[in-house]
Amino acid sequence: MTPSAPAAEEFRALGLHTFTLGEGRELVFAEPSGKSKLLSTMEVDLLVACTSFRTLEGHAREICRGAELPPDQVPPILFQLAQFARTGLLVTRRQVLDLVRGSGDAGPVPPPVSALGVVTRERPESLERCLESYIGNAKMHGRSCEFTVMDDAGTPDGCGRTRQILAGLKSRHGAALRHADRAEKDRFAEALAREAGVDPGLVAFALADPEGCGHTTGANRNALLLDTVGGLVVSVDDDTVCRPAGPPEPPAPGVALSSGSIGMDLWAFPDRAAALKAGAPLDADFLALHEKTLGKTLARIGREAEELSIDSIDARFLQRAGLGPAGVVLTQCGLAGDCASSASIWTLAATGATRNRLLASEASYRLGAATREVVRAAPRLTLTDRPSLMAYAFGLDNRALLPPFMPVHRNQDGVFAVALRQSLDTALLAQLPWTVDHLPLEQRSFSAKSTQALGRVGGVHEVINCCLASLEMGPAKPSGAPRMKALGKHLVDLASLDAAGFQECLRRLLWTRASSRVEELEQSLKEAGDSTPWLAADIRAAIDSILVALTEPDFGVARDLLPGRDFEAARALTQRLVLRFGKLLEAWPDLVEAAKRLRAREVRVSAPVE
Repeated sequence: MTPSAPAAEEFRALGLHTFTLGEGRELVFAEPSGKSKLLSTMEVDLLVACTSFRTLEGHAREICRGAELPPDQVPPILFQLAQFARTGLLVTRRQVLDLVRGSGDAGPVPPPVSALGVVTRERPESLERCLESYIGNAKMHGRSCEFTVMDDAGTPDGCGRTRQILAGLKSRHGAALRHADRAEKDRFAEALAREAGVDPGLVAFALADPEGCGHTTGANRNALLLDTVGGLVVSVDDDTVCRPAGPPEPPAPGVALSSGSIGMDLWAFPDRAAALKAGAPLDADFLALHEKTLGKTLARIGREAEELSIDSIDARFLQRAGLGPAGVVLTQCGLAGDCASSASIWTLAATGATRNRLLASEASYRLGAATREVVRAAPRLTLTDRPSLMAYAFGLDNRALLPPFMPVHRNQDGVFAVALRQSLDTALLAQLPWTVDHLPLEQRSFSAKSTQALGRVGGVHEVINCCLASLEMGPAKPSGAPRMKALGKHLVDLASLDAAGFQECLRRLLWTRASSRVEELEQSLKEAGDSTPWLAADIRAAIDSILVALTEPDFGVARDLLPGRDFEAARALTQRLVLRFGKLLEAWPDLVEAAKRLRAREVRVSAPVE
């Protein structure tokens, strides 16, 4: 053992790039240390086997076990690994922790959350219950903030009922309430277009529904973004209730850092009452739970955390941390109650503790596949550099340049997350280990059996996401406004092809996505083995549904655009929506700056409730 590699120190390979230079010889470059070295192929095999933090001796023994080598091979392998450690090809746990905690200035302490926004559309009973709970929580904990309601009611009666509810809440609680209906959004859209010098039709697409798609939750969220620009905001759906609770199993302490998309743990229950009883209620300030991470830099969170887990990060995470003041721009809490999903496909690819619970028996698996009543929560406070979003209750650092939501159709929150990943390199998501209640008043059911629906393009959001993800941008496009404009131009260029060219390009993107999905399902099938035939049968059915759909004439047509339209009309609308969203991304940085100037002059989307 060398002096630079003490026995107790843990090492791993991280951020390795290899280049073959003739037979049996490779150049290896390690990103964290910036070191490079010529190695034999056998030496490279030893190096890349060190995929997790272990002592050098632990790595040597694991390599021998995996290769079925005798114990007397441990010392020579250990000697070679020590050489790698000395030359910087292996990185220590302490080095990574120091890099995270020292990744730039910790920055100022972010301001408190200034607004809680609720998006709603003609659900007065649900809205009143929702606001009563969040206003009550704020009062209990001595909080003051704006409660802003973005109202997409389509009738004067619906809007009038919302105003009556807000007036009653103001009278009872004295809360600072604001409200915007469609007329107020239209007035703001005109002012915003003039201020930004942007086509009024594009602003109308951001905040309304000029294509007559009929589902405008994303437009409503865009109105909230522009209304609260420059501050920290928490957004909740009108069918949530503020009853913070822990998950059924106590979360692990400290903060975990993770690369890639991280799913929350899930517990399935036969009914809502059981789901709501599963977690212990917290006497907690709802907004403060978001403020523990929202708006904070990675360096600040790393320095504040008593325990920091780095076992699940890769070189990309460290690279992004080094690009600038990486920080949490998005927080997501869990839920108890309705699962907020249209299908139960999570059962096919569950991992970790969720998978263990799901596969404990065929009965538990069948319950998970059938029920909508669940608890979903992070197993511990986790920061990831691959943001995802289910927008029932989430926080936004609206001081940063965030992308717009896809204004129309469902899963606009998923599109937002992909656009965020593509446009802001330093964005982190904090998944919070506690829940709020998600309690829709109406009866809900899954739209289709997941194994039958996987092969089809269910929504236009899938098309948009494939187009967004297809652009690989290098360092020539800085993060932020230049990156967002380039992302928008990419969509515009795709959608400016003739109809046949666009369809061919789109089908290739969707085929690529389907290929990845089949690979993931086949891996799940391999893991299922012979002990869970019921899971294996569903996975095979899902794979078959994808294979069948790939060659069907209507593959690539978003099913949610078909009501009231034939296939050709749906295809044409798909192309227009890609084009318009691309133009919106190009213009969004200018619209955000214009909204800031208007706000400085007290011109906002919403108005105070008197």
